[in-house]
Amino acid sequence: MSPVFPQLPLFSWPAFEPVPPSALHYVPVLLDWPGELNALASAPVARLDRMTPLIQIAPAATKTLELGRWARDRVRRIEAALGQRPIYLDLLVPARSVRPLFEIVLDEARRAGLTFVPVHSVGTGSLDAAMASLVQDGRGVAIRYRAGTTVSMGGRTVGDTLKTECDRLGTKPSDADLIIDLGWMRPGSEMAAVDLSGFLDDALAPGPWRNVIVAGTSVPRSLTEVGITEGNFGFIPRLEWVLWNDLHRSRPDRVVYADYGIQSPKTPDKSRSGPMRANIRYTTPDSILAVRGRGAFNQLAPEVRVQQYQGLSLQLVQNPVFNGRACCSGDLAIESCADGEIGPTSQTVWRQVGATHHFASVVGQLLAVEAQERTAATRPAAAEPRSRPASRRSSTRRPEPTRPAPTRDNRRPS
Repeated sequence: MSPVFPQLPLFSWPAFEPVPPSALHYVPVLLDWPGELNALASAPVARLDRMTPLIQIAPAATKTLELGRWARDRVRRIEAALGQRPIYLDLLVPARSVRPLFEIVLDEARRAGLTFVPVHSVGTGSLDAAMASLVQDGRGVAIRYRAGTTVSMGGRTVGDTLKTECDRLGTKPSDADLIIDLGWMRPGSEMAAVDLSGFLDDALAPGPWRNVIVAGTSVPRSLTEVGITEGNFGFIPRLEWVLWNDLHRSRPDRVVYADYGIQSPKTPDKSRSGPMRANIRYTTPDSILAVRGRGAFNQLAPEVRVQQYQGLSLQLVQNPVFNGRACCSGDLAIESCADGEIGPTSQTVWRQVGATHHFASVVGQLLAVEAQERTAATRPAAAEPRSRPASRRSSTRRPEPTRPAPTRDNRRPS
């Protein structure tokens, strides 16, 4: 008589939550460049607890035989900055090159002990690597749908496309995070929740997702594209923040806020924008204030570089939107440079300074929204006077901040 072996149950991974379900959270979409990673590494623990970064490993010209070393170096930089904190991991390369590279990157991330959720971008070759991670790592997957650039064939809806991607991955929406990526939101392209509502309803149709994340940015590839020329300054309205507020207040389902920090979704194109100018980008509640120097930065003498950044820092410190050194280490660096105490001239340092302040600003804004909602929840209901209904955009848009030109006579004391 043949022995009878009991059927072993299939292994089931414990539930994993890359985004805590009980609080407002922030997903910064960042390149794995030193400035951004240094900003993450130096952020206070309480701030990092409110963030789950989406790290995009940027492309590099690498010989095939050196791909393993290249991936290992990039992963080690991420591990040094974030340790085992949860992250989303993506690869910013042309679609045809994704498959082999992403498999190598995820293998190195596994060896390094990163707590990553792989990002599968619809229409790229990342499917196989993401599907393997579902089995090997058990943290689910993030499906990234780039609105406006992802092609749906045969008249399929967004919901049909996302359902197909889940089926191909062999997963349920409840084990996947949906990332709706709006990319660069051009000036004048203000979008209210009602404009995106039908699209979101369709995207949510396949079933309840583990998280729904909406990402976008108003920061262009070149500041010239928004009229900020060399030697000048200007404010870039944060359309992505206005839109998220709209969605948060008008929809019953939870939408997680994401942006691209102070950078564009695309890496700089020097063939179009020319050599880089000295610049500092400073996030305000409604805008990003950008100040630019003159001349190709890498062609300037070292002492001129120091003078330029000292002058740009002084412009920021003298502007009423500047928070002061108590805000974060980024603001402290700006004040110290304005006072001549330090003279950082590396663009990497200023990416770190801008990103550090941006993280502090966004997390602070989300905490303020939470506090307002707690107060409203405990306040006794009162009859409100009837008023004319507001337009769909004016109901949640906040007024633009006062934008005085920087002057030397209104500088704040440190």
